[in-house]
Amino acid sequence: MAQEAIFIGYRRDDTADVAGRIFDALAQRFGKSRLFKDVDNIPPGADFGAYIQTVLPRCRVALILIGPDWLEARDEAGNRRLDDPHDWVRVEIETALKTDGIDVVPVLVNGASMPRAQELPENLHVLLRRNAAVIRRDPDFHDDVDRLATALSSSVQTGMLDLATLGGERKATAMRAGAAIPAFKFDAKRYVFISYPKDIDTALMRTIIRSLLKRRIGVWVYDTAPFGLTEAERPAVSRQHAAKDFTQQSLKALEEASCVLLLLGRATAGSAFQSREVDVALSRQRYVAAKVDDIAYAELRTMFADKHVPDLNPRSNTDEIVRQRVEDLADDVAAVVSQRRRPAALASSATSTPPSRHWLAFIASTAIFAAIVLGYVYWPRGASLGGTIWEGDVVVGSQSTGMRVRFNADGRPEIQLSGYAFAGERGRWTQAGQVVDFDDDSNHFHGTIVGDRLSGSYSSPNGEGTFSFERSQR
Repeated sequence: MAQEAIFIGYRRDDTADVAGRIFDALAQRFGKSRLFKDVDNIPPGADFGAYIQTVLPRCRVALILIGPDWLEARDEAGNRRLDDPHDWVRVEIETALKTDGIDVVPVLVNGASMPRAQELPENLHVLLRRNAAVIRRDPDFHDDVDRLATALSSSVQTGMLDLATLGGERKATAMRAGAAIPAFKFDAKRYVFISYPKDIDTALMRTIIRSLLKRRIGVWVYDTAPFGLTEAERPAVSRQHAAKDFTQQSLKALEEASCVLLLLGRATAGSAFQSREVDVALSRQRYVAAKVDDIAYAELRTMFADKHVPDLNPRSNTDEIVRQRVEDLADDVAAVVSQRRRPAALASSATSTPPSRHWLAFIASTAIFAAIVLGYVYWPRGASLGGTIWEGDVVVGSQSTGMRVRFNADGRPEIQLSGYAFAGERGRWTQAGQVVDFDDDSNHFHGTIVGDRLSGSYSSPNGEGTFSFERSQR
């Protein structure tokens, strides 16, 4: 069986006849070597369950045939088969849904309709969010199978399923997958840093990454393993390397990115890392944002005011809508990346700034930059912290939290965790030369200023650790 195979899953006493017809029709398009149907492919004497779970990860698409009797099929004792965890139709679907890199497509045949959530075991509910294909009886059978085959041809060849042609819809959306993703390597001068919640839908993330790669935009993510990327796609994606310092490596990638793609969810605010990424992206105004689950819009408004944040939540939108919005999102990212790389081209336009103004701006920016550099490098011994802001990380065990501290002139500090407003004046700060102590409720910081860095020890009732801040110029 070829690696880019199509798996046909069905219940024999429900759709065996139509499954055979679909197999024959698809075999004419793809060849039998790219199709798997249990009766034809399982060797005599093989363990059915073990063989299915070995085959599915080698497939690109799983077609789940649903006929009129699929939902209510029962065993000899009268029990509904889908309620049995060992029912092989259920095992096939569960295995397909949790296998990265497979497009799972419900196929409604012989007049069947999609079941309701309350009619399915809970771990099959995700199947209801997949866009279904419809194959009607004759005389429409061959037209419907041809439409399905056209959609599948893109997925088998490129790993991207063109759902716009399913369900009787002939007009394709912008997410046409007819062309393969061009092969290229990650470019450290032209890439997007993707900030995402740890519980993001993996299929959605994979679609987003592939849409960016299709535009020849490199991608930086913490980990590529969960998203089922192909060998051909991985050279264009950079990730966190465990051998290096986690915080510094990710911050460097974040700072140097041409654009930051903020994928926001319920877990965003509770993540110190993603909250800090949001803070950095907003401060540099080089970002594109979208919501990926049912995070409240009220929460987004506190971060993005009146800016439009598209909804990519796969639970509340159809696959087609999500894919269209992903395409629009990728176009927005491409625009930001292009702006980062073409300042010279702007100068030649009819509305560009006169050369004299460019020179004045250059001289002014150079002077400001020099002042900033001098302020950073030279921190006079004994100079007061009053009125300054410092920011960095507090590390306790394996956990790191981003933090900013404002040392007010009246001796009272203000603490700000990444992604949140200053918490207000609490505790005291004192300075003796280069040695600094400050408290925030029950948290105590003791550190030393060396150049532009303030670092030292941290203690609280929850544990002890270290902190390292740099003087902020913002």
